[in-house]
Amino acid sequence: MEVQTQQANATNLTPAEAPAAETTVGSDLTADFDTFLTLLTAQLRNQDPLNPVDSTEFIAQLASFSAVEQQTQTNTLLEELLAATTGNGSDTQVSSWLGQQVNAPGPVSFDGQTTAEVTLTPPEGAERATLTITNDFGLTIGTLDLDPNATSYSWSGLDAAGTLSPAGSYTLTATYFSGDALTAEVIAGSYATVTEVRFADGGTQLILDTGASVDPDDVSGLRLPQTG
Repeated sequence: MEVQTQQANATNLTPAEAPAAETTVGSDLTADFDTFLTLLTAQLRNQDPLNPVDSTEFIAQLASFSAVEQQTQTNTLLEELLAATTGNGSDTQVSSWLGQQVNAPGPVSFDGQTTAEVTLTPPEGAERATLTITNDFGLTIGTLDLDPNATSYSWSGLDAAGTLSPAGSYTLTATYFSGDALTAEVIAGSYATVTEVRFADGGTQLILDTGASVDPDDVSGLRLPQTG
């Protein structure tokens, strides 16, 4: 009978009272739930059949540890989200760029009337350059000579035939040469409004009103929306 009494006392220990569980809980929250299930299974197998632990207590313990596990996962997701919202190598929160205009390489929006302004980053040593204009179907509508040192360009919307292009998105690509050798191809940048900040696959993407998706690290300028 003494052996039975000792066994009952030992097997009626709850997971919170067990030394192994206490050590695990204190050391690593992310492993708590699996450890708890292991201890719970062992407790169920070895409990005194004449004095079993109330099933309500098991349910309460499961709910408690499940809540801890969910909170741990939530904290992890919040940390990833906070890290993702910091872009362009600074403390600037990318989410604060919503509604503002960013300058990044990609399609420029042309309204069919107003001159489209783009920015360029010419390489050093370029002797000549051309600017190729393609529409949103990928078709080239014009190629013209470009000052190899120009850092900006105003496109009037005219194609190679001198016809005004319809409203839409156009990509302006500057091609630079040194002599006859190609030195660089640079997609012109332009300002567009940030309409969405999207977090996916551990990264951040800015969705612009042109429909383009831009990496925050590619942004070279930020400004308030222009009016008038």
